[in-house]
Amino acid sequence: MTAVGYLCAIQPQRMEGSAERRKVRLAETIDTWVLSASTRAAATSRFLKGCTPHMDTFKQLLDTCTRLEMTLLAQRYDGFYRFANLLERLAQAIADGVIEVPPDAPLPDSQEPGNPGC
Repeated sequence: MTAVGYLCAIQPQRMEGSAERRKVRLAETIDTWVLSASTRAAATSRFLKGCTPHMDTFKQLLDTCTRLEMTLLAQRYDGFYRFANLLERLAQAIADGVIEVPPDAPLPDSQEPGNPGC
């Protein structure tokens, strides 16, 4: 069964149509990269640097998927789940002050200080 078929079987009203297939393809892109990077036993710093090109893809999914769709994608794609989990842990470490972000660090274009972009 294809990924689209799997998601449509579980939640047909949520994962039909070209927009939903695009979401699945984006998740597959992240999944494939994470799994290939994991098999190469990349060092943590190289792995984190390699994440950068995939963060825009992940942001697109955050902006267009429902919570249920993100859960379904994470359940289906182990690499996608690991990527999301890593970003969540990094965000929490920053929020907790474990990882310090310099005050002059550039923010993404869509964010302003005090606006987390949610």
